[in-house]
Amino acid sequence: MSIIICGGGLSGLSCAYELQKVGVNTSIIDFRQEIGSPTRSPGIIRDNKFWNNWCNEFELYPQCNYQINQNGDGGIRREWLEKNLAIELGKNGTNIFTKRKIDSLSSNNGEIKVITNVKSKRSNKTFTCDIIVDALGNKSKNKMWPCNSNIILDQIPNYFQTVINIPKHKKLVNWTGGITSDIPTKNNLKNNKENIVFERGDGFFECWSKENILPNTNWLEVIRGEHPISCLDFSVDLSIKKGIKLAKLTKEKINYQN
Repeated sequence: MSIIICGGGLSGLSCAYELQKVGVNTSIIDFRQEIGSPTRSPGIIRDNKFWNNWCNEFELYPQCNYQINQNGDGGIRREWLEKNLAIELGKNGTNIFTKRKIDSLSSNNGEIKVITNVKSKRSNKTFTCDIIVDALGNKSKNKMWPCNSNIILDQIPNYFQTVINIPKHKKLVNWTGGITSDIPTKNNLKNNKENIVFERGDGFFECWSKENILPNTNWLEVIRGEHPISCLDFSVDLSIKKGIKLAKLTKEKINYQN
């Protein structure tokens, strides 16, 4: 049984991890040139109980220590967690293919073909699998992110029953993030529906806002990404829970086919 997970974010990586735990190795395809870079999503953890239970099974690297904040939320450097997962998955048999833009898909007699990097003479490749897991998220196609996040469902109809996916947020909006060690800069933003402010385990503050955070000498890095309207609808724990759900659906499909 060959399984390809499209999307190497936390949802795709945690899905692969859950499947690996029961002896099912997968291949992961991701557009980025490096798993864990760049940062496009906040590292906030809202469900600390779930996080602690998950960490009892998955041993974090020291760099991935997280900080409990005054409001009860936790904070972690998200891209390091992605790297942590990717390295451990690779050690145990999961294949991860980066810099892979999905150009088209097709299905014939239950076999799915995933065609990538059509315009590249050196790195174009066609992958084949029995089950494809859609962990692409729902980011808009643009010059910096020329991927159609709905390409799987657009090209592989549901009646083939070979696609594993869960509903995506219909509408995303732009959020701007900043990383700083400067407390006054951090204090300019307050945790509410429009802002996310938390301290990470590495000692830096990570701030996200629907307003544009302009670069200045107090921001070590400014980052941007598309996320749901409500800040309560995206976090590290929610992404991992999504991956766990995708893995559960995949295991049910495998058991059904066997």
